[in-house]
Amino acid sequence: MAITMLGFVAVAAGIYSFIVHNDFAVYFLLFGIAAVFTFAGFSVLPTARNNRKAIMSQDEQARKQMEDYVKGYPDFPVPARYAHPMVLKRMQRVIEQGRAEEKGQALEIVKEDLKALNSDVKVSQEEYDEVVAIKPMFLNAMYQ
Repeated sequence: MAITMLGFVAVAAGIYSFIVHNDFAVYFLLFGIAAVFTFAGFSVLPTARNNRKAIMSQDEQARKQMEDYVKGYPDFPVPARYAHPMVLKRMQRVIEQGRAEEKGQALEIVKEDLKALNSDVKVSQEEYDEVVAIKPMFLNAMYQ
């Protein structure tokens, strides 16, 4: 942060030097701008620890909010961690196809279907969009 601030100071000095026609104005300006963008970029770059920690924190917070919401619906068909419209839609499809009789079986079949999908399996764009939306929830919960 301090180096970025020094970069801003160098940019300001470069602008001032341009105004008073100093010979070093270009150097102050260019190096100041370079410092600002370089060190501002470094603070934005994702790191494995910060990214995973932030994502899992957001996931935990969203799951708690959903658990609080679902408490008002005792007959809700899935655990709060899987409460997503795409999961419910896939469960409906499983029941409509006759692959399951009840909601518990349908959820287990959806889990099995998602486990079977990997990079080698070809699917339609619509199914790909669904899988990309919901599979991380199942992976984070280890399909429990």
